[in-house]
Amino acid sequence: MRSLYAAWLAIVLGSSPFAAAETVRIVCLGDSVTKAVRPGVNEDQTFCVRLEKMLRARKIDVEIINAGVGGNTTADALRRFDNDVLAKKPHHVVMMFGLNDSWIDEGRTTSRLSVEEYRQNLQRMCVMLTACGISVTIMTPNPAIAPMYPPERNRALKPYVDVVRSLVGEGGASSDLIDVYQRFAELAIEGADLNDYFTDGMHPNPAGQQIIADMLVEPLVEILK
Repeated sequence: MRSLYAAWLAIVLGSSPFAAAETVRIVCLGDSVTKAVRPGVNEDQTFCVRLEKMLRARKIDVEIINAGVGGNTTADALRRFDNDVLAKKPHHVVMMFGLNDSWIDEGRTTSRLSVEEYRQNLQRMCVMLTACGISVTIMTPNPAIAPMYPPERNRALKPYVDVVRSLVGEGGASSDLIDVYQRFAELAIEGADLNDYFTDGMHPNPAGQQIIADMLVEPLVEILK
């Protein structure tokens, strides 16, 4: 299976993304948390822009491409994977999904995508990237915050968080994990008011975006060495 993906990706890409290049390209693939720009968050305050500046400060010549689209599930990401990821010929990809996959729409009793569909979609993207020699970092989604969202929202989200944690190194995919959900849970346990980190109970504000950038920078420095 892996060899088939490698052959397919060779056709799509035309050449290895690790061909000599002066600038390291990172694609951040995700939903509105990755897109991040919204009332209260401008482009310079997104974790993508901040991460790029932090890596450049460490003498890494890097370009970070923000491929976040609001409302996206992993199924949506697969549909735009060729254009928004592979066509960019990245050296590394950071992925963060789950809030929309797990969302239960009004009048429905089940999530937009099942836990198993979510697993399969994430794994498929990781395997395709790994087969082409593109390194991957996957992030757990952040929690939703009271009082805007009740505890039931995170109970529905938690199985999707667990999928991300279990996917690292599984099924032919090589990836690193950044556990964003856990970090915000730790902050709450330590006494922080999580509403200080979110614009609306779900989307990180500039302070929350900085937390995500801080979590990514050192692992990426090690990977990009």
